[in-house]
Amino acid sequence: MSAAAFVVAINLFIAGVFATAFGVVAAYARSSVGARWLALAYGLGMLNPLLELILPLQRDPWLVQFGIFAAYLFATTFIVVCLARHYRLAPPWAALGAIVVISLLVNSQTIAMPRDSILRGFAYQLPYFAVVLMAL
Repeated sequence: MSAAAFVVAINLFIAGVFATAFGVVAAYARSSVGARWLALAYGLGMLNPLLELILPLQRDPWLVQFGIFAAYLFATTFIVVCLARHYRLAPPWAALGAIVVISLLVNSQTIAMPRDSILRGFAYQLPYFAVVLMAL
C-alpha cells in the first residue's frame, strides 16, 4: 500500500467513525435532528476516499472523478443543513439546490480540462466555497 493510499484509508475510517458516532447520537437523542444530517454527511463523505482509492484503477476516470466531486459537494451541503437544523433555522433549500445543480452541470463540462487550468480550478472549488458561505 502506498503512502497516499494509506492516508486516504485513514480518512475513510475516520469518516466512518464520525458517521457512526453521530448516527448513535441521532438514534439515542431523537430531538437532535442535526446529528442525523451530520451522520448522513459523514456517511456520504466516506464515498470520497473510497472513490479516490479506485480512481487509479479506472481506464476512463471521468465518472469516478465526477463522483468524487459530487460526494464531497453533497456531504458539505448536508453539513449546512445540519447547522440550520441544529440552530432551529430553515435550511436554505432553494439556494443549496441551485448551487448543487449548477455545480454538477459545470463540473461535468470542465472536469476533462487540464488540472493546472485556472478556470478548472475555480470551477471545481467555487461550489465548495459557495456552500460554505451558506453556513455563515
